[in-house]
Amino acid sequence: MNKIEFMGLFDGKGITPPDLERIDFAYDVAKVAHRGQKRDSGESYFMHPRRLVKILTNECQIYDSDLVVALLLHDTGEDSRIWGDLRQGFEKWRATAYRRIVLCSEKPRVANLVIALTKPKVDGVTIKTKIDVVAFNTECLKAAGADGLFCKAVDRLDNLRDSFRSDPAKRVHYVQETKEIYMPLFEEFLVGHSAAAPYLLNQIRKILEDLEKLQ
Repeated sequence: MNKIEFMGLFDGKGITPPDLERIDFAYDVAKVAHRGQKRDSGESYFMHPRRLVKILTNECQIYDSDLVVALLLHDTGEDSRIWGDLRQGFEKWRATAYRRIVLCSEKPRVANLVIALTKPKVDGVTIKTKIDVVAFNTECLKAAGADGLFCKAVDRLDNLRDSFRSDPAKRVHYVQETKEIYMPLFEEFLVGHSAAAPYLLNQIRKILEDLEKLQ
């Protein structure tokens, strides 16, 4: 799928020209931010955020431009310094990232979603271990509410689907992490989010069952 085909996902979906321009720009920002990066399978990392938008639109039938932009940008903060340097601490990064993302997207909602979806780095002060990273990120997702957790569920579904091509140990980690940390959050906060929420959760449950058969 090239960019023209990607933008064609929104034809006739009632998205305003300004929002289409924001989606178009977010596409370019994500492509540059992930340039040269590869998934475990060897494919370009940029394929991942594009797939998230296809899950959101084609599978969930949701055409919320803010969610589209947030999903395109959701890993850019971790994989580049475009919104600031995470190594300097999450709180400092958060302030810089918020200003920059609002400047680019014109949407505080987008900035809050991208920040919530961004995992901090161990800084030796507030966040001392990888366990702290997960706990801190979980609290950020809770604070972001149903929209943030819906985006995380879309992200997790694609990562689980892609994990069939991952190292077995990483696959086991994804399954365990999803069952123990994320599914309880999804099941608590996504009830009533949208008509697509039950579909999304069922897709995650099904793929978890398939992945567990491989263990």
